[in-house]
Amino acid sequence: MSEKVALPIDAAVMVSYQSRGFNLTQAVAADLLLGRRFGDTQLLLNIGYGQGVEEGERYGRVRAASLTRVVDELRLGIDGRFAADLEFEWEEPTGEPEFEANVGPVVSYTISHINLSASVGPAALRYRDGHDTLYGVAANFGVGGTL
Repeated sequence: MSEKVALPIDAAVMVSYQSRGFNLTQAVAADLLLGRRFGDTQLLLNIGYGQGVEEGERYGRVRAASLTRVVDELRLGIDGRFAADLEFEWEEPTGEPEFEANVGPVVSYTISHINLSASVGPAALRYRDGHDTLYGVAANFGVGGTL
C-alpha cells in the first residue's frame, strides 16, 4: 500500500540569462525558490548562483522574507537580501561590486491576479576596488501577476 506524502514546502527552480549580472558581465543564473505557509504567515527563501558566460565571473545571492496577512489581501513583513562576488581574480571589471545587502519592511497587496509590493530600508554596497563600504537607503516597488 502506497501513501501520498505532502511536502511541507513549495519549491521552484529558475534559470535565467542576464545581459548584465552582478559581476557586470553576461551571466546565466540559477535560483532555488522555497516557500512555506503557517496559517497567515508566509516564509520565503531564495538561493541563487550566477556564472559568467564568457569569463569565469561567479556570484551568489540569498534572499529571505516573512510576510503576515493583516487584513483581506494586505500583508506586512520583512525582506532581506545579500549578494556577493564568488570569484576573486586580479583583473576584475571596472566598478564590480564585492557585495551588496539590504533589509527592511515590505508591504504587499493582491487584487484579483495582480500583486503590488513595496519595500524600503537600509542598504550597503562595497566595490572590489577596496574603498569604504557605502551606506544608503534602497526602495523597491513591484507589480506581479498570476494566471
